[in-house]
Amino acid sequence: EITAGADLTEEQLKSVESAVKVLQSKKCLAIAGDEALLVHYQHIVAKMTDLPVVLSPLLQAPLIASMYSSEEQVLVITADTDTLTTPSLHAILAKVGLSPADCERFLLSGCETCVGFDQSAKTMHAEKASASLTKLVRQAVSANPAIKAVLLETNMVP
Repeated sequence: EITAGADLTEEQLKSVESAVKVLQSKKCLAIAGDEALLVHYQHIVAKMTDLPVVLSPLLQAPLIASMYSSEEQVLVITADTDTLTTPSLHAILAKVGLSPADCERFLLSGCETCVGFDQSAKTMHAEKASASLTKLVRQAVSANPAIKAVLLETNMVP
């Protein structure tokens, strides 16, 4: 268990090093993660290996931002906007290299009200969740036609 942005304890560092060694021994081609907050540890893991390391989907944000004009926006889907708030999203985006103006182009929407998601149980009913997530995105784009891309931040989406 880690707190976003907090320094890793010695025990946590050893655990990460051990995991990296296991992945290397299995001849992995890359080390990937699926959680926004892991971006805080990207540099630590990258120093432990010669493998490519991509711990957070938000590392894609600079590329996505460069693909669209400064008036166009990106919808970021997260499991729960109580856990990942807009200010924390923008802080992470700044950490991965976006300017303050580009950070503002990234809009946050959560799945906490979507049918099929149960954040407390860390489970999902894939068919219901997929339909509900599609509806969420369509509503967001309908309300804000400047949205041109969707970035899935969470591992809880189908």
